[in-house]
Amino acid sequence: MSEKYNSDLNNCRWKYRQINESTFSILINEELWFSKPQNFNDPFDCQIDLRSFNATIASQDVLPNSDWIKKNLKDEFAYLCMCRKWDQTLMWSHYANEHKGIAFGFDSEFAPSVKVKEISYDKTVYSNKLSSLKGVYSEIARKLYLDIQGTFLEPDDIKNYYNHLYSLYEEFRYLKAECWRYEEEERLEISNLNESIPGIEYKFPPTSLKHVIFGLKCNKSSEKTIINLLSSDKWNHVKIWKAYAHAPSMTLRVKPVKRT
Repeated sequence: MSEKYNSDLNNCRWKYRQINESTFSILINEELWFSKPQNFNDPFDCQIDLRSFNATIASQDVLPNSDWIKKNLKDEFAYLCMCRKWDQTLMWSHYANEHKGIAFGFDSEFAPSVKVKEISYDKTVYSNKLSSLKGVYSEIARKLYLDIQGTFLEPDDIKNYYNHLYSLYEEFRYLKAECWRYEEEERLEISNLNESIPGIEYKFPPTSLKHVIFGLKCNKSSEKTIINLLSSDKWNHVKIWKAYAHAPSMTLRVKPVKRT
């Protein structure tokens, strides 16, 4: 493989997929699915319990609309999770049906109107934000229940709490545990979604799909189906590759695949 194509591959965002009807629909409909956090495979991803910071407040309805905020901070957003590398062996194993699937390589500008941010695997950032939020939360509790001087809760106190809360969630939406570091994830975010829907399809321009890589165990029948779907003129620019194992380096490499 030439250095040019190697550079092209490394500059893409990758979506690993198993071969199924949903994967075919990516090409048929030119759409990618943005999912809400409740459908993620990581039970801690984007999850936050607002009522666990203080035992006194946890049993009360102290903060106006706190249940609404707890719910909508999670339901408002949907995400497309992508990888910065095409040759990540564990990603092929976990998300592409043990190397029997496929990886789509999109250019970095395929969704210009969508917020993009790399995932952090550093708990320190989140811990610092959480400690700050707990401090604000505890101060509200003190004013409401513990202050014998009779200090009243001011609107700015609640506003300050919510500002801290949103700042925390800004960090938390892009933070995962260390065990997920191998994913080298970039997360694309769509906001202001209806709470009743599980996610949303995002229409992408065909020109943004640059590469397709078949897993090293992908069968000929699946390859033929994908190649047929890529046969229309709008996909002529897409480079098609087949992954193979390079034993001396214990890495994945690719070789070009002919369309005919």
